[in-house]
Amino acid sequence: MPLIKTVLADDNRDSLEIIETILKRHQKFRIVATCTDGEELINQVVKCRPDLVITDIKMPKLNGYRSY
Repeated sequence: MPLIKTVLADDNRDSLEIIETILKRHQKFRIVATCTDGEELINQVVKCRPDLVITDIKMPKLNGYRSY
């Protein structure tokens, strides 16, 4: 079974580590990038083309409230 390429994003590093630890327990997920702001998230999504993005809504630079 192919791994689910995953990008994680949260400006709270403790939360990011907790999510990463939980996902690493499951052999279905491969974390391809972790991000701490919205701009970095956009860049990593374009670069890595993940299957799944788990993100905080309110982050520095760009956030989930901004519409395009």
